[in-house]
Amino acid sequence: MIRTVFNNGKYIKYEHHGVEVIVRKDLKGKHRESCLCYECSLLMSPCPIAKDLFALDKKYHIVTPVFECPDFREERLLDER
Repeated sequence: MIRTVFNNGKYIKYEHHGVEVIVRKDLKGKHRESCLCYECSLLMSPCPIAKDLFALDKKYHIVTPVFECPDFREERLLDER
């Protein structure tokens, strides 16, 4: 639920996992489109970098998309050979 709008609608405040957070309106919900983790075959390994980053996200109620990673492994589709 959006509660407050700032700077003529550039930023919004809403509840995310039970905590009110502020986000740029044009970026809300976009982290999965940009984050390497969602396309990495190591994500469910589990990846120690993703695990630590997610713990930090939960602790501080933030969202941190990963744009660069030394361990990134492109996920292959099951029907690719």
